[in-house]
Amino acid sequence: MENVENNLKQATERNNRLSVWKEKITNGEFDVFDVNVLLADLRSVTDDNENSALQELKSVLPQAKTIIAEYFGITEDEVAIDVDGDTPHKEQLKVVLGNIDVMGAQNISFENVQQIFGNISLVDCPQANFKNVTQVFGNVSFVDSKDANFENLQRIGGDATFEHSGNANLNNVKEIAGSASFRLSLNAQLASLERIGKNANFYASKNANLRNLKSIGGGADFSSAIDLDLSSLNNIDRYANFESVINANMGNLKTIGGPANFFYSEFVDAHSLISIGGDAFFVYASDTNIGGLQNIGGNADFSSCKRVDMHSMKRFNGPVMFKYAQDVDLSGLVEFCDDANFEEATNIDLSSLQNMARKGVFDKSRNINTNGLTNILNESKKEEYVAINNDSLKTHKEKEKVFG
Repeated sequence: MENVENNLKQATERNNRLSVWKEKITNGEFDVFDVNVLLADLRSVTDDNENSALQELKSVLPQAKTIIAEYFGITEDEVAIDVDGDTPHKEQLKVVLGNIDVMGAQNISFENVQQIFGNISLVDCPQANFKNVTQVFGNVSFVDSKDANFENLQRIGGDATFEHSGNANLNNVKEIAGSASFRLSLNAQLASLERIGKNANFYASKNANLRNLKSIGGGADFSSAIDLDLSSLNNIDRYANFESVINANMGNLKTIGGPANFFYSEFVDAHSLISIGGDAFFVYASDTNIGGLQNIGGNADFSSCKRVDMHSMKRFNGPVMFKYAQDVDLSGLVEFCDDANFEEATNIDLSSLQNMARKGVFDKSRNINTNGLTNILNESKKEEYVAINNDSLKTHKEKEKVFG
């Protein structure tokens, strides 16, 4: 709540400053020494078209183009406010103070533009050349388009949306401050990207180069992605969806702040993962290395999984399901704090298990190593049941005969 109030306060103060800039320009009081501060205010605007103070300022900015051009050391014709498909002499532009908004145009070239203080929106454009742009302070949207050249772009200050795009050259971008959506994209080149500030969506993307990505500040959806190189990724602050992922290298990932979904995933290497903050779903997952995992903050479902290494896990705090699971290494596990179901599971190493605080089901299971188990249920749970291997259900007293 405090952050929301603080953001509202900052937005109000900034909008008041935008209104002051409008008055200074209108009254002829604006000079070159004011430009740097004006640009800082333009960079901080995130609500754009919904911001009436910004729109009013833009209506008078043409009166200040000469002064702004002097600040950048360029001509007045090389400065634009907002740009669309009909803007003349686009090839001359070097600084855009507002937005670039083009739809359905062929071979768009802004090759001399260096800084864009607003947003870029290109929809259904076969080719776009922004090769000299170094910073976009707003959002970049390149939807249903192909062959985008942003080879010198280093930072996107807002969201990056490249859905259904192909061959996007973003190899020098180090940071996307907002969310990144590359769902259904092909050959997204993001070799230098280190940080995504909010959510990341790479659903069903192919050949996305993310080998230097270190941090995702929100949630992440990489479901149905193939050959995913996230070998430098350290943290995902919220949820993580890796459903149906094939061949994913996440060998440096330490934390997932929220729930994690690995349904139907194959060949996932996340051996350094220590903590999942919410529920964990590895149903039908196969060949999964989470050998360093020590904490799951919610429920865990590993039903029908195959060949899963989680040998560092010491304790499950919530209910856990391993029904029909095969070849699972839980050799470091000491305690189940809630219900555990291993019905019809095969080849499960529970050799360090000492305590099952609540209900455990092992009906029709095979090759379950529980040699270290000394306490099945707390005394207060005497009347609950546990099924051991192929035996019928046993009461607490009968279980004592089995485990001594």
